[in-house]
Amino acid sequence: MKHIPNILTFARILILPVLIVLILSDTASALWIAFGLYVFASLTDFFDGYLARKWNIQSAVGTFLDPISDKIFVACILLALVYTQTIY
Repeated sequence: MKHIPNILTFARILILPVLIVLILSDTASALWIAFGLYVFASLTDFFDGYLARKWNIQSAVGTFLDPISDKIFVACILLALVYTQTIY
C-alpha cells in the first residue's frame, strides 16, 4: 500500500465509521460535519482513480479494493440514512 491511490482508497474506508456515527448522532452540526466528510470521501474517490490512470499505477490491491470500498461506502451511508428516517 505504498501508492497514493491505494492510500486514498484506504482512507475512504477509514472515514466511513466516523461518518456513520455522525449521521446517527442526528444533530445539525454533526450532519454538516458528516456532509463535509462525505464530500472529502467523494473527492478521494475521484482522485484515486485519476492519479492511478495518470501515473499508470495499477495494483492488485487497488483493483480489488476500490470497487468494494465504493459499494460498502454507499451501502452503509444509505442504511444510516434509512435508519435515521432521513430517506425512506
